[in-house]
Amino acid sequence: FNGFYQNLELQVSRRLLQNAARLVRSEDHTRPIATVFGGLPDREMLTTVGDDIDVWGINQYEKTSFGPLFQLWGRLPTSKPMFLGEYGADAFNTIKGRPDEMAQAEATQTLTKEIIANTSQHQGGVCIGGFVFEFADE
Repeated sequence: FNGFYQNLELQVSRRLLQNAARLVRSEDHTRPIATVFGGLPDREMLTTVGDDIDVWGINQYEKTSFGPLFQLWGRLPTSKPMFLGEYGADAFNTIKGRPDEMAQAEATQTLTKEIIANTSQHQGGVCIGGFVFEFADE
């Protein structure tokens, strides 16, 4: 779904990502290449760019659960791991009209536990971790 924030056609985005990954690999083949392309990549993305990416980042904000994200990743035609490039909750509670840091902490803790439960350290786990976003509200 990513147009690289410029409304590029999906095919153009794929080609640019692939070219960038290949350029990085040509300069340094010793380090893994990661991308945070947005949501789950589709099958075409994985078959087009998958050989050039070593680990896929996902940004997902779905309340206090990742839902079927880990199971959906496990069904995709890849053996590569994924990570959460961004996850968390805003401190501002729009229902209450004020900051609610306790709810933010609870949501972050709940999401972190889901990541741990689906870690690649466990049999069948697909996730190698995640980055909390953000520590300060914008």
